[in-house]
Amino acid sequence: MKHRDHLPQTVSFGQYLKTLRVTKRMGLRELARALSKNPDLGGVTHAYLSSIESGQKPAPRPRILRALASVFAVSPIEVEMVAQGWTVIRAADLLRQLPNQASLLAQLETGTATSRDVLQAITDSYEYTPLSLDMPKCLILDDSQGILFGFRRRSSTGSLKETKRPQRRSSSSA
Repeated sequence: MKHRDHLPQTVSFGQYLKTLRVTKRMGLRELARALSKNPDLGGVTHAYLSSIESGQKPAPRPRILRALASVFAVSPIEVEMVAQGWTVIRAADLLRQLPNQASLLAQLETGTATSRDVLQAITDSYEYTPLSLDMPKCLILDDSQGILFGFRRRSSTGSLKETKRPQRRSSSSA
């Protein structure tokens, strides 16, 4: 059985932000207050956040993106990449939906799974891989290790280029 329906679609940064906020059951004012606790941000208002969510303003600058990641307890890499137009998919979420992948999921969660094994399991189980859908830029993320795979379309012909796995930032440099 193929599982195309479970693959995420590309969303705008505003849609992504709203999803994070609603999932956390936060209002815009509450999020603005949480962000204003960071003295480096200064002046992030609920109106500004609303304009981002509605698509009237672009994704905010990196300092605000990192603060949003902290408030929502998600990877700063994920937030920054969505802000740059990448579709982010968690490898564990894909594997949990697949039959007979408990062993590989356990390896992924302990950091012993190889990128090749994870990609092979996903490719074998999905009729269309995330790379063949209408996603110009796609990351498959492993919460414990960072980015497993990153692919972007190089041209309108649909050819793909694998991106290098970025170095993990230490929390002190954020």
